[in-house]
Amino acid sequence: MAPQFPVGALVQLKEAQPYLKTAAAMPMLRPADLVEAGEQGEVMALRPLEHRAVQFRRGQFLLPITALVRGPEPNTDPNASGPGPVLKLDRTH
Repeated sequence: MAPQFPVGALVQLKEAQPYLKTAAAMPMLRPADLVEAGEQGEVMALRPLEHRAVQFRRGQFLLPITALVRGPEPNTDPNASGPGPVLKLDRTH
């Protein structure tokens, strides 16, 4: 059984594709080098025939679920260190 990726799931591209199809209302074919193998994206929509619209850093593309693997889970540990302290700038000068 193929894995299921719900909307909001973090996924990674398993291997480079021969081309990419945009997830726009009028899809276009784009060169494969826009998304590298292993790049992480987020599932934005479920599409027919076991395809997903996935948002990567360089665009949103339609991909079959067989080309995707589950991405790393976000860290939900409340004791984990965050991005660091917030610095407040003094703009009185």
